[in-house]
Amino acid sequence: MMPDTAPTVLFVSDTNFLDTTRLGGVQRCTQDYLALLHEAGLAVKLHPVRSTRRIGPRVKVRLGVEAYELYDVDALAPEVVRHAQACAASVVALNQMSLIGLAPHLRAALPGVRVVVLSHGNESGDVVHEMLRAPHIRPHDEWRMGRLILREAEGLAHVDAVLCLSETEAHINRWLGTAPAIVVPRTWTLDFLDAEPVPGRVGFVGTLDHLPNVEGLGRVLDALAVATGGDASGVDVRIVGGPEKPGRDLAARFAGTSYLGRLSDADFADEARTWSLFLNPVWWTSRGASTKLAQALGWGLPVATTEPGRRGYEWHDGELLTTDTPAAMAEAILDTVRDPARTIKVTEAARRVARSGPSLADVAARVRPYLLGAEH
Repeated sequence: MMPDTAPTVLFVSDTNFLDTTRLGGVQRCTQDYLALLHEAGLAVKLHPVRSTRRIGPRVKVRLGVEAYELYDVDALAPEVVRHAQACAASVVALNQMSLIGLAPHLRAALPGVRVVVLSHGNESGDVVHEMLRAPHIRPHDEWRMGRLILREAEGLAHVDAVLCLSETEAHINRWLGTAPAIVVPRTWTLDFLDAEPVPGRVGFVGTLDHLPNVEGLGRVLDALAVATGGDASGVDVRIVGGPEKPGRDLAARFAGTSYLGRLSDADFADEARTWSLFLNPVWWTSRGASTKLAQALGWGLPVATTEPGRRGYEWHDGELLTTDTPAAMAEAILDTVRDPARTIKVTEAARRVARSGPSLADVAARVRPYLLGAEH
């Protein structure tokens, strides 16, 4: 039970991110941050917000012209200030960089209250990769990139700390001139499944209208098609998640792929225990960290990941199967067809990693001074 004297943090978040019935990456990361704040000894008060209803900003966000106009900060700021004052908050935590526009308002209206950003990744880190994947960089892209960086730097100038999901993002925020940027490594709960891997059966779970997921898995499926010459004998790729259309479109890219749709937690656990590899195909340094990898580690599954896919993870023993290219991940999949015993070795190594990761208490002790100030 939280002591009555525990300092209060006002947790400002989009209401959709607090919806635990929609456990995509952003919802999982939100729940992780809430658990971290509780473990750090803070009493959490929620302040849900909704995105603007104004057509102009919504169109600009949808077109990718703007990322920091999703919320009407001029309208939201007085509400947040009143709630922070009413609950005598010591800290206001902004859940996601997209709320950074509130920071100048809070700094002016709440002297003595710390303003902390709980980042899921800064927008400019993603946008630069989107631009570089295009055939050419347009003048409009240059303007957009500069605007994003200026917006981030302006907002971060008014915060006391930023909690980040990886060293890459922390370096970006430090370059932007923010107050301390602290890496919050992923944690997981050990709940090893009773694995029954089917040789050649591998799987992917994720939000299938999220570009890094679609492109990441799509490249692996294309590489499998090339490596096998279209002959899917012995290869069984399973896709879990939604929406349905991109899931079925992905399944059509390689003959040995099945789209299973969205599954309940229990059904997904039953499915995942049969996978010879849990695929984590992240091929560029996009925002944040891959939350799905924590699920695989907690369940003790054999993992095939990438260097970008394991950003934000710490451990002291064991090693994850890490592939550098989609072709290399495709080859790892084919290795499970040729030698099913290899899955046992990959599983044992992944479970050593899982047993040696940081605890939530360790991470909470690390970040508490930045949440409350060095005097605490």
